Amino acid sequence: MKEFLDSFEEQTQTTPSHPAIKDGSQIVSYSALAAWTDAVATQLSAQRLDPTKPIAFLTSKA
Repeated sequence: MKEFLDSFEEQTQTTPSHPAIKDGSQIVSYSALAAWTDAVATQLSAQRLDPTKPIAFLTSKA
C-alpha cells in the first residue's frame, strides 16, 4: 500500500492537473483527487475509528 501512496503523491506533485480519473465526460485531476482524499481522511480521523476494522463511506455523487 505504501508504494501506491508514494506513487500517487509523486504523481500529484509532478502533474497535478493531469487526469487521475475519467468517467465518461467527467475528469478529476490528481490535485482535486488528492484534496478530496485528504478531506475524507480528516473526517475519518476525527471519528477516532478503530483502524483495524473496516468501514463504509457513503458520499453523494458530485
